[in-house]
Amino acid sequence: MAAKYRKIDPRVWDDEQFCQLTDLEKLVALHAITAQSNRCGLFTFSQARAAEQLGVTIARYSAAFKRVCALFEWKYDVIRRVLYLPTWWKYNPPENPKHIKGCISDLHDVPHTPLREEFARNTQYLSTACAEELRIAMGIPIGIAMPIGIPIRMPYQEQEQEQEQEQEQEQEQEPSAAALSPEQKSEQDANHLISEHPRLLAANIGPRQKARLKSLITGAGGTVQARAYIDRAVEANPASVIDYALGIFNSEVRDGKHPKSKPRRSGVAVREDR
Repeated sequence: MAAKYRKIDPRVWDDEQFCQLTDLEKLVALHAITAQSNRCGLFTFSQARAAEQLGVTIARYSAAFKRVCALFEWKYDVIRRVLYLPTWWKYNPPENPKHIKGCISDLHDVPHTPLREEFARNTQYLSTACAEELRIAMGIPIGIAMPIGIPIRMPYQEQEQEQEQEQEQEQEQEPSAAALSPEQKSEQDANHLISEHPRLLAANIGPRQKARLKSLITGAGGTVQARAYIDRAVEANPASVIDYALGIFNSEVRDGKHPKSKPRRSGVAVREDR
């Protein structure tokens, strides 16, 4: 397997924005640039995996990651788990059109995301030849100006647009979150997480497992946090992802590593019905 290298500009240590970060936030930033990145700055990114590699809880990592993204204007697609670094080409400029073509081939491993449109338009740090190669690879006709706001029509987007329209129609028929009872909101959150997570979608989630998933969502503080625990469980590949994820969460609460932890309190954090 060929070795992979990522560049870090030494000037980062004197960068005004970087100096505003805490020690953990600096570590999060450098880790994001080097650990899961590809050669073009648009790549899949698991917060759960990052938190585990850095040895911190999901809650601490997520808070630091949000600050880093806000400060550097990084874009993160939470649903598809794709991170985009707009200044990637500035610090990792391709040498020639052939080089950038190879870099863009890394997108074959990246889920389709709306961030691809912004990536395709961002040519400010590229040479003219490399910018043209990028436009060709991303399906933008050469010689035609593409003003911001006019979407780039890619093959996958037609299907995504149809799915979004269907979802909007379904949402119009559903009561608003404010009108839902706690139980209805819990059911809605569980169904949403099951429908958008590949592992849960492929599994046969029965009433007992759904009840435990609801406990995880409530305890963790929402579907985004619960998904992070699910992702960590998937990496361990247990027989039951939900049970394993709930176990991780309860363990963190017991050990005082989660914001919901209460001092001098023993026992599991979330009731696990057997």
